[in-house]
Amino acid sequence: MTVYVVVATQPHHGWVNVSGTFTTRLQAERYIERLKRQLKYYYTIFESEVDEQVARIVNVPISKLRMSGRFDPYDIESLEQDIKENGLLVPIMVKERARTYVIFNGNRRLHVCRRLGFTTVNVLIME
Repeated sequence: MTVYVVVATQPHHGWVNVSGTFTTRLQAERYIERLKRQLKYYYTIFESEVDEQVARIVNVPISKLRMSGRFDPYDIESLEQDIKENGLLVPIMVKERARTYVIFNGNRRLHVCRRLGFTTVNVLIME
């Protein structure tokens, strides 16, 4: 399976963040276009082959997801508005652990989805 990873870099600060992982290049490009309207960062798309035995995207109940620590509440209202209008476009990245999923990328998205009343979300399970 090919995945497209969007990476954001803040100018002059050297800050780098993996913003999202997508299954099509078009999804990644649309995501960048929305981000460019909101944030002044540089964006790059990396294409990567992922063995389907190593990672898979599935829909799981929110009750089975566990945050892996605290999340940064920065710009949470903007993220909430985006998810309300467009749905959850970026799967939450998780590792499966004893009947639950531990998040390693997507704590803010989970927080917003809970606030919006989602019962299930798409996750990218990394084995």
